[in-house]
Amino acid sequence: MCRVSPKDIVSPDTLRTLFAQVRQQVEFQPSIPQPRPYTFLSALLPPTPQDELLVLSQDSLVPNTVSDDLRRLLDETSDIIESPAAMTVLHILLDRAFEEFVVVLQSETKASRDGVIRLANYLPVATKEAEKIAHSVPNRYFQVCVPLL
Repeated sequence: MCRVSPKDIVSPDTLRTLFAQVRQQVEFQPSIPQPRPYTFLSALLPPTPQDELLVLSQDSLVPNTVSDDLRRLLDETSDIIESPAAMTVLHILLDRAFEEFVVVLQSETKASRDGVIRLANYLPVATKEAEKIAHSVPNRYFQVCVPLL
């Protein structure tokens, strides 16, 4: 992973390379001989039985126990999320969304007075886009992924 400073001049190719390096760190678990895709399972389903009960206790309409039917459903959902097919789809969706993000950054970032784009120039646009990613309706990032679904 290369070190960069906010003052560094960043070309579109360099920006893509930096994003690829960050994504590699976030989306893959280091393992030998090849990195394994991170499934994000713990972010999607409660990782422990105690967490399951905590989630269930938050809903007054659901009993505070995990029934056999619910256990089977959770286990099947977990298996689907961790499947190679689901991981492939997730990474394709992330590729599309990141490409859209880079396009937006490139189109909305202003060059400095000397005509170059420094990493710092991208940051305000990235911050504004992060808010849109989380709260915008319609969401352009979701829309670029919809044709794939």
